[in-house]
Amino acid sequence: MSCQGPVKEEILPPVSLLDRADLVSAQNKNGSPADFELIPTVESIDDTYRRCVRFPNGFSLVFRFDDVQQNSRFQFSAGLRESEVFSKDFDVITTVIEPDNTRHNKSDASGTSLDPGIWHDFSLSLDEYAGQKIQILLNVDSEKSTDDIFIANPSLSFDTVKPRRVFLICVDTLRADRIGAYVNSDDLTPHVDSFAAESIRFANAISTAPWTLPSVGSVVTGLYPGSDVGNLNSGLLNKGYRCARTHQSHRSMARNSSK
Repeated sequence: MSCQGPVKEEILPPVSLLDRADLVSAQNKNGSPADFELIPTVESIDDTYRRCVRFPNGFSLVFRFDDVQQNSRFQFSAGLRESEVFSKDFDVITTVIEPDNTRHNKSDASGTSLDPGIWHDFSLSLDEYAGQKIQILLNVDSEKSTDDIFIANPSLSFDTVKPRRVFLICVDTLRADRIGAYVNSDDLTPHVDSFAAESIRFANAISTAPWTLPSVGSVVTGLYPGSDVGNLNSGLLNKGYRCARTHQSHRSMARNSSK
């Protein structure tokens, strides 16, 4: 069975985080909650108005995400008033914290010094954290100044979701010892073996039935034989996929091999 993903590329709308008190908070350098409230406001820097929050130097913004979506991107702008500080007094440090407290400073959204009087835009891909629960620690710090920082329009945006193709190949009565990847042989199935080398190979797979029809039924439903549910084909069709199927029987294979 072969399925072509939805023809139209899907673009999900961005998710604004400014008003999400359940996802955003402020803390000091020791990790304790801040003693002030984050109140969204509108600020003009370089004659451009942006919706933002203002917080003191030495504090950090914390963004919490329970389930990072694929193709998602964390974006924000940072700004300083021109009259407040000298050039390059503040550094932007963006850190991703995983559930086990592993920390990653992200180079594509960190280490940039802020020039006052200009909005600086930042974008951080979250692809490597898809499906995980993470925190993003946004720290704008200066050892020379005590002035406030403005963080504007923090949001989650989503890159274009490209159509995907799904191929399901079923071979009836094929034993594992006839596939090179399972018996360390390069002569049996070289093309399958090269594909297996770049894939996840299951070494302990057990059929749900002793014959073909119910076994294949479980492959396309994910359930035991006899379950009255839709199958993989109908599920993909409902998602906008176009599906096709091709089949070759033992008899036709024998006929072709004799020619």
